[in-house]
Amino acid sequence: MELQNSEGVAFTGAMQYFLNKAPVVKLSDGIKLNETEKKLWHQALSFNELGNNLWGANI
Repeated sequence: MELQNSEGVAFTGAMQYFLNKAPVVKLSDGIKLNETEKKLWHQALSFNELGNNLWGANI
């Protein structure tokens, strides 16, 4: 996965790309999330914009 291979500034760019694309996952893709994954999914998608390169320092 691209996110796992990214570090520093590259991570924030990859994460922003993920957040922009993740909402287009369709039910027909067959992705099933357990309750923990659903909670984390919604938390991650609550970030609309990373803002600057210091965002990663807040994790």
